[in-house]
Amino acid sequence: MNCSIFLKRLDDYIEDNLSMDMKIAMEKHLDECSSCKAYYEEEVNIEKAFKGVIQNKDIVFGSCRSSIMDSIDKSMYEKKLSKRMILYFKRYKFIYSTCAALLIGFISLAPYISNKLNESAGEKLAQNKTAKNIMLRNDEPENFMMKSVEEKIQVKQAPDATLTKPTVFLEEKYVFKKNSLESNTIPSMIWKESPDKKVSAAIEGQNIEGTEEGIHPIILRENATKKIYKLSFKDESIQYAPKKLQWWDDKNLLVIIGYGFGTITKGGDLFIVNIDTGNTYSVYKTQDDKKEVTDVEKVSNNDGSIDFKLKLNVYEDENYLKSHLEEKLIENFQVVYDK
Repeated sequence: MNCSIFLKRLDDYIEDNLSMDMKIAMEKHLDECSSCKAYYEEEVNIEKAFKGVIQNKDIVFGSCRSSIMDSIDKSMYEKKLSKRMILYFKRYKFIYSTCAALLIGFISLAPYISNKLNESAGEKLAQNKTAKNIMLRNDEPENFMMKSVEEKIQVKQAPDATLTKPTVFLEEKYVFKKNSLESNTIPSMIWKESPDKKVSAAIEGQNIEGTEEGIHPIILRENATKKIYKLSFKDESIQYAPKKLQWWDDKNLLVIIGYGFGTITKGGDLFIVNIDTGNTYSVYKTQDDKKEVTDVEKVSNNDGSIDFKLKLNVYEDENYLKSHLEEKLIENFQVVYDK
């Protein structure tokens, strides 16, 4: 169990509404994670204080927290866009219906208005041509022979520009800062060279499986000058850490970022990190707490395109004890940055 799952089930744990297996898993996580334990103790103290304030000798309150939570209209805070849209439509259905009726009416009248405008423009053009011909006949001698000359005008139409949608998106939460380090302070690590062989990168203190606990920075080494730099999160309070990395190109790393403390998971989500700016862009997010990227393989095809083969660890139970591996293929991946 990781910190995110523990916090989601904390209210049920405080009110003793969990199954025995889940309760054991929660208690095990409390013993392992000091930050979650401190948060749990704070919540328990708030619960006791709240009950003490509203205590009445003639009334017994079963659970103040649950009563309050049950009275909240949770549909107002739905994360899914589809459910929020349904809620807003029900609330403002009169306005939406009126706008829809006006739009349908405009679409219905559009052909009629267009025909009238075309007829009016055609009549004006015919009148202008007639007046011009009369003026030419009056100005030229009677024996003047008009010769018609056909002019061929070639108009080159520019092809429609195809708008390319972004494939990676800036993640302000995971932006890195870059600082220089003394070379003699760096322990031995598993270095990976950039395609141009100019820079090597590694994750300090992380094992090859990416399961070592803690917040580990990315270390960069300029191979020619031997200068050392450290990439660490600007927001030092977040409990996430780089798990694995490899090079995307000479200036960007593919990095798997996941939980760093508590019950350690095996992976996370996939990002691109620029070694100069520290900007981080999301490439693939599982959108599911029970799925995590554990490894990525970059495959170069004969036609020059690049595919990603992702290995996913998928948990099968609520206690996050059983899991299996799955694979996902991202074909013809191109980096188009979110502006």
